[in-house]
Amino acid sequence: MTSLTLVRRIAARPSIVWDALTTPEGISCWWGPDAGPVLRAELDLRVGGHYRVRFRMLDGTEHETTGEYLEIEKPHRLLMSWRWLEGGGGPGDSRVEFRLRPIDEGTEFTLTHAQLPSDESARGHEWGWNGSLDKLRRHFSSPRGASARMSIPLLYAHPFSSYCQKAFIAFYEKDAPFELRLLSSQNPAAIEERHALWPLDRFPLLRADGQTIVESTIIIEWLD
Repeated sequence: MTSLTLVRRIAARPSIVWDALTTPEGISCWWGPDAGPVLRAELDLRVGGHYRVRFRMLDGTEHETTGEYLEIEKPHRLLMSWRWLEGGGGPGDSRVEFRLRPIDEGTEFTLTHAQLPSDESARGHEWGWNGSLDKLRRHFSSPRGASARMSIPLLYAHPFSSYCQKAFIAFYEKDAPFELRLLSSQNPAAIEERHALWPLDRFPLLRADGQTIVESTIIIEWLD
């Protein structure tokens, strides 16, 4: 048995990249090594659930994979079995793992395909995955993916609030980038910005992906 590992840096937050890996709409944007279309994407995203994806390559050949979701740690890790139903690398199950790590530029995406039967199989899958991951990266660099690109979240917080401290800790524990707007008498501009977003005197407040999110518990849920 052999394995391969590929790494890409993607200009979107992990939660957004996660959606591209775990929804039919997301899969359709990047699955397959060339510009051919995804014909079908069926996903039952739960441990023990199954997925099935069929795509056509530019040479007209069609390929189909299926597998079972084995471990799910949204939005950071996904482990699934992998089997070709048509085309591809022959019979037998292997394992595919996606890992997403937040970085300043967006997401470091690591793909590991393990338990491949031979070096030849690993080379074939490496070629296929390289093409697919390049498509994924281009998707988030294209006008179509522009609305999903990462922007650094803005956190409006009072320096001495215990509720704000909870939000700080959650960001640091998850190694998630954010820009801090301190709400203090020395920073009246931040207070005005927060009031424009949410007129009630509530904090912390997070502005991310076009959303305004208020209160530490809801912010922590958003991070998860």
